Amino acid sequence: MSDADKSRKKRVFIASSQTDIAEVQKAMKQLDLEAITLDQAVAPGTTWVENVHRCVNDADVVLGVMDDRRKNANVFFELGVASALNKPTLLFTAPDYPMDLLPHSGFLYLRVDLRNKESVLFALRQVLSLSPPNRIVKPEEHLGTRPIGQIADQFLAKLPQVSARDFEELIYDVLKASGAAAIGRGSEGKDNGVDFAVWSSDFDPAIANPLLIECKSILRNQSDVNESIGRMFSALESIHDGCGLVLFKEAEVRRAVPRSLPIFFISAEEFLKGLRDSGLAEYVLKLRNAAVHGF
Repeated sequence: MSDADKSRKKRVFIASSQTDIAEVQKAMKQLDLEAITLDQAVAPGTTWVENVHRCVNDADVVLGVMDDRRKNANVFFELGVASALNKPTLLFTAPDYPMDLLPHSGFLYLRVDLRNKESVLFALRQVLSLSPPNRIVKPEEHLGTRPIGQIADQFLAKLPQVSARDFEELIYDVLKASGAAAIGRGSEGKDNGVDFAVWSSDFDPAIANPLLIECKSILRNQSDVNESIGRMFSALESIHDGCGLVLFKEAEVRRAVPRSLPIFFISAEEFLKGLRDSGLAEYVLKLRNAAVHGF
């Protein structure tokens, strides 16, 4: 990689159709990203299709913005080009955008209030920290999360011996075994409150994508609990109706978490036992129902 490549800003091509993306562009500028739209990049003497292909090819990331369902035909085409060119792709959708209108191509997406700069900023930061292309796992075929069966016993046997560093790796292997469609991993060496962002088609509509997960080897006191809640709550601000899990190996304190927060503290042992007979989506839904409805 040349010095010029190292120094240039990361380029994001925004695919949108007559949607107000002013706050998205402001947030990207604040994050020192180069935001490009098709209108800005039209080259004289070229066709619309040629311009789309060039813009997507030159981009590091493609961001699709879907707000008005009547005007998204061009966005679908541009996302198709991004998929064909194997570009990292993310969708921003309005909180009330119909699920059945989303493209069924494994694209990662977040429900975001596009008028709220802070919400957009949270979403972009999360994606930049959690989803670099080489830290996302995508299986070839995805039919939703599944129980891990007897593999749970193998993980349970390893659990007592794993170090704090290896604890996160163990949970990563568990998530892969569960059949999640995509797993974004947080940056190594940074405790920013979220270690994994997990996408799966069977989360929706009951659980918003992505599910956020933090791994804590030990919770020593209520201060540790409060810090985890604060970091997770900040990350969840970018996800409409989002949900977060804090998985811990050991705890020396009873966890006092407000019932109104969509954040669940679960021991790794309980988590593994739960996934033995339940898919990840089913398990998290059970946690939420127990918290909200008491069953």
